[in-house]
Amino acid sequence: MKDSSYLIGIDIGGTNIRIGAVSNDGIVENIFVCSSGILVKNSSAIDGIIKFINDYIEKHGYKNVEAVSIGFPSSISKDRKVIYSVPNIKGMSGDDGFDNKNVVDPLNKALGLPIYVNTDVDNLLLYDITKRKLKDKDCVIGIYIGTGYGNSVYLNQKFLLGKNGVACELGHVPVYKCDLICNCGKQGCVECVSSGFALREIWKENFSKTEFTDIFTKHANDQVLIDFIEASAIPVATEVNIFDPDYVIIGGGVIKMADFPTALFEEFIIKHTRKPYPANNLEILYSEYNPEAGLLGAALYARGMMKK
Repeated sequence: MKDSSYLIGIDIGGTNIRIGAVSNDGIVENIFVCSSGILVKNSSAIDGIIKFINDYIEKHGYKNVEAVSIGFPSSISKDRKVIYSVPNIKGMSGDDGFDNKNVVDPLNKALGLPIYVNTDVDNLLLYDITKRKLKDKDCVIGIYIGTGYGNSVYLNQKFLLGKNGVACELGHVPVYKCDLICNCGKQGCVECVSSGFALREIWKENFSKTEFTDIFTKHANDQVLIDFIEASAIPVATEVNIFDPDYVIIGGGVIKMADFPTALFEEFIIKHTRKPYPANNLEILYSEYNPEAGLLGAALYARGMMKK
């Protein structure tokens, strides 16, 4: 069906990049996954992503591409053009990768297509809200604990962007008396104590003889992991206390690990949430694992922007 129209969805992570063609009826085809480093292997990040998209379109023979929509693991300017920081993707010869780069204009010029850029977590929450038919709710918050601590807030039928477009950086809220240095360069961020990165550090220091994927299966009752679970729950409770949301949607690779102690996690969330409300009426949902979610969320975002 290459004669049908498609959106090209891209989900960029600190480790891998995923691309696929999304049809008008929401079917994703020809998904390709590879290391995000391919974008900067032999060129600047901008040239690398242009080549990556062109190669994909040409390989699969797509003639009717409506737009390209990209989710970045980064804060983005309010006009959704400038990527502020992707620390895990750096280019050759001192090139800063995508950091502080306008991605939209050069891609639009090179590809001759509309380009839409959003945060990966906003795209994930958009997918989850759409799938669960929650778009009419006043407030839904999304927490996605993967490599980092991702957060998105859907408020009054809009995604909260803030004055500069960088709202909802819950992973970079400071933790009192934490002296660890975050990947963002700041001291004592939430991601230093709660993230896939933080969990790997705990594993290296305490459980290195166990397979990382079995860490909760074999060691969930160890105090260091109980502390990790509480550290992961406190930011959720903090945001619940601020927004009193209709729903909290929680997902990400850490949450999906084998035998993750969900009951304990929720117990800690309730412990740190104000009583009687919002604690007594808190509704927590879990994002279903779907490797296509980032691509579908990117497509939903682009279609929404194209209607404006």
